[in-house]
Amino acid sequence: MTAPSICAPACENRQSRWPVVALFGADGIGFGVWAGLIPHFQQQLGFTTPQLGIPLLALVCGAIISMPLAGSFSARRGSMTLGGPACFAFASALCLVAGTAAIGHGVLFTLAAFLFGATKGLIDVSANTQAVLLEEARQRPLNAFCQACWSLGGLTGSSLVAVVGREEAFITPLLIVVAGAIAAIGVFAPRRLVDDRNPEQKAGGGTSTGVFSALRDSPHLRILGALAILSLFTEGVMSDWAAVYLREAGGASNSFAALGYTAVALAMTTGRFSGDWAIRKLGPANVLRLGGSMVALGILLAVGTGLTIGHPAGIMGGFVLLGLGVANLVPVIFSAAGKDPIAGAGPGIATVTTLGFGGFLIGPPLIAAISAGIGLSGALLILLLAGGVIAWNAQRAVRV
Repeated sequence: MTAPSICAPACENRQSRWPVVALFGADGIGFGVWAGLIPHFQQQLGFTTPQLGIPLLALVCGAIISMPLAGSFSARRGSMTLGGPACFAFASALCLVAGTAAIGHGVLFTLAAFLFGATKGLIDVSANTQAVLLEEARQRPLNAFCQACWSLGGLTGSSLVAVVGREEAFITPLLIVVAGAIAAIGVFAPRRLVDDRNPEQKAGGGTSTGVFSALRDSPHLRILGALAILSLFTEGVMSDWAAVYLREAGGASNSFAALGYTAVALAMTTGRFSGDWAIRKLGPANVLRLGGSMVALGILLAVGTGLTIGHPAGIMGGFVLLGLGVANLVPVIFSAAGKDPIAGAGPGIATVTTLGFGGFLIGPPLIAAISAGIGLSGALLILLLAGGVIAWNAQRAVRV
């Protein structure tokens, strides 16, 4: 039996989207500041590049461990009750990371990175679950806008570090301000989130409370999980290899090559801000099909240009097309996962975020391994296959 939907009471209250957007913004800006400060932390700790990989791996482990736990908690107690504490923990972990780097203690820094990843996983699940519940409450697409605000938050955080970080004395005040803003969101945003504390009112009324049980019980969620892996695999590959390919295949200078992923990120952000409109007009299946096709065409244009004329403008054009294509894959997939009738919102979101995050992380090293045998151009053509699989399975993915 399906439990009653939260749509009716929530629609009567006309739930605001801004508290949910604030959670996405807090998640994005905190992670953007972390990413921008990684070189600074490396210098403070005196880490070599291989040594730096240890705390980065610890962050990943923290997120992968916490996401399923957050999904189970949301299913039992509600994602509303998770958002506030997650913001406080995230802000505290960011300060802890900076503090352990400042004293030059590598082991404590690695533990702090693990906690930072774990708290980020909590916000990820809480924010994405709330986005799906809010879509149900307002009966209109909203996830793409929320994901766009995460992207904008990340760009804002890294940009603040780029500007302020030139003077080391300004880094600590920046961290205090950012951590304070995240904590403030943790105080005020949860009061206006969709109230899903009553298990009888979860969207979809699912019964599975863990990632493994959700995958076991729901064939639909297995499809969405596979597509989440491919979508975030594509994002991960472009984050690490876009600039390298632009330099190697396009002969671009280091400064111009650095714009490679910037172009992808800006295209993704732009695409997400218009994503909810596209989903309303075209439908989620068509957006997923179009996005997968654009990913395939974009990488085909970039690699084709790199193998033939080697002009950086053509490669950059392919990257922009790919960025626009990948922009709304995650919003559609996450929304569909949150509406899975077997898993329910919390476990459904936790499942696809955990699997997708794994795809994001495995992408760059897998491309490195494959490129050792067939070259970077050949390795990047895997994204052609990823885009094709996503487009082919679009209708099956959003059947709920």
